[in-house]
Amino acid sequence: MKNLQIVLVFILVSCTKEQTEYHTINGDLYYTWFDFGSFYNYPDSVLENVLLIQLENEEAELIAEDSLGYIYFKLLQENDLLTSPWINLRVNDDSTVKLFMDKSEYEVFTKVSHEQLLSDNEKINVTARVQHLTDNLFKCIEVMDVKRLEGRTFILNGNRKFTVSDYK
Repeated sequence: MKNLQIVLVFILVSCTKEQTEYHTINGDLYYTWFDFGSFYNYPDSVLENVLLIQLENEEAELIAEDSLGYIYFKLLQENDLLTSPWINLRVNDDSTVKLFMDKSEYEVFTKVSHEQLLSDNEKINVTARVQHLTDNLFKCIEVMDVKRLEGRTFILNGNRKFTVSDYK
């Protein structure tokens, strides 16, 4: 009887859906001169070719070829982010994170001109409810607030001027 109870508890625990924890992060929109987050806005054929390579090769072979790339790809695939847009946020003086989001949430960021932010000495501050994926990757559940504030907009490479839409 005791074994039956243990088996039943195990089944109940196994069948219970893992509850996802959500957190709130806050940071300033951060630009880099080159960035790859996903296959967002790439031709479908590019993603199809990558998926075909994944199907035609053994996982161990792909890991041996590019372990970090494969792990990143699998993380995006498992979280349904392969074609999701993203932004970079500077969350403190020495840390940036990549925030993947729904296309509808991303729309507001396509209207932001980095050049205008620099000339007006402004920055975009973002608060979002997120799911933590890795130390510097998050999945946006909800953009809670977007504010245009006085302050410095950071960019990795000094004086290049572009908008978020240049990432497309």
